[in-house]
Amino acid sequence: MTKATETSPIEQATGITWDDWLARFAAQNAATMEHKDIAKLAYSILVDDAPDLANQHWWAQNIAIAYEQHVGIRIPGQSCDGDFQVSVSKTVQGTLDEALAKMVALMDDVVELDGVPLEAPPSSSGTEKWRYWRCSFTDGGRVNVSIYAKSPEKCSLSLQHSKLGTKEDTERWRAVWKEQLSRL
Repeated sequence: MTKATETSPIEQATGITWDDWLARFAAQNAATMEHKDIAKLAYSILVDDAPDLANQHWWAQNIAIAYEQHVGIRIPGQSCDGDFQVSVSKTVQGTLDEALAKMVALMDDVVELDGVPLEAPPSSSGTEKWRYWRCSFTDGGRVNVSIYAKSPEKCSLSLQHSKLGTKEDTERWRAVWKEQLSRL
């Protein structure tokens, strides 16, 4: 089940209590704002009150999502566009290229998954530090797998399935992808 964003890591990283975040957002009427504006507000607070915090933009996004979930304008697993997404990860033995080859082989003959046809054949690409595998489904769903080296002999595959229609779809696809990735 997709869980709400935890606020204790936010408090730890920023030095600002969650109650203080809520008060600051309430003072700016943030519950009526769009996601991007809540994130900008969070970022401006971080610049002023946590100037040494690394990755302030990432934290601002995370804080905005936690706030949106707290006030009920977004439920866990929902994107700021209103659709849903689910993430699954798996660690596998091998190099980046070997991990990508395993993903390609796993999905090589797949033309549909859980009754939903693929829109086109999957694609893959890479950079020096990353490998990527992507596919799209006829129902609008999009899958991106990012692969990075955890060590010289292990890689992590991080799969995100986006453009899902409902919260229930997130649990359905989480189970499908966990089962698929267990075959690696």
